[in-house]
Amino acid sequence: MINSLLDSIQNLITLSPSEKELAITLFKEKIYKKGDFFLAEGQICKQVGFVAKGLLRYYINHNGEEKTYAFSQENQYVCNYESFLPQSPSSAAGYQFILYRNTGTALRKIYKNPRGPAAAASQYHIASYVGVKPQSLSRIRKRISGQY
Repeated sequence: MINSLLDSIQNLITLSPSEKELAITLFKEKIYKKGDFFLAEGQICKQVGFVAKGLLRYYINHNGEEKTYAFSQENQYVCNYESFLPQSPSSAAGYQFILYRNTGTALRKIYKNPRGPAAAASQYHIASYVGVKPQSLSRIRKRISGQY
């Protein structure tokens, strides 16, 4: 996990050996099981996470229905900045935003990457993310796959 994290940081800035050692001391590995929350609604986000393996889903409860807004996948950082920065309770079980306004564009990006959200997320969650009913998703996917 730490090597993936250090590689990710070094894609942004160059770290000296002493800075690498400091970074190692600042991060602690935590393993989440399927269904565990990085941050649940009403909690205060007190940390920034790094996804070494797996997929996290950002969603809110809207009128009793879960609405998926984004996925965070391997080698991405996760945080609910709206809670983290002011240290106020979260209104969502949040991770990271990667919003698209167009359903077709979103689905092309999701299904284009074989290691992306489509490989690990349920079709129900992907349908929620792009704002369609699960029944419509297979029809849309078929239409998009014909374009490749």
